[in-house]
Amino acid sequence: MQNLEVVPYDVYWELCVQLRTGTRHMPAGTTIQRIIVADDVEH
Repeated sequence: MQNLEVVPYDVYWELCVQLRTGTRHMPAGTTIQRIIVADDVEH
């Protein structure tokens, strides 16, 4: 697991919320093909 690292809790939570929001209407078992990470995101 070379890509595993410790991140702040707020980063973890934000990622989980975005994943849940983006996948909420997908059927169970749907495969996520890719995740795009933007370096600069304005809220």
